[in-house]
Amino acid sequence: MRSANPRKRADALGFVDFKFHHLRGMPASLLLDKGVPVHIVAERVGDNPAVLLKNYAKRKRKHAWHR
Repeated sequence: MRSANPRKRADALGFVDFKFHHLRGMPASLLLDKGVPVHIVAERVGDNPAVLLKNYAKRKRKHAWHR
């Protein structure tokens, strides 16, 4: 399946409500879950440690709520 519109393709593959920006947060969450220090992860993704932790906490709460 080839599509010029990545949104349509993602929806067709079952990734409804998925935003490509989520791809940026996944590696950061995985690294933090594995115990990599916050300042190292923040530097790697180009974020401020406080902003990184705020977004990480939001993702963790959302994920825990869906379990």
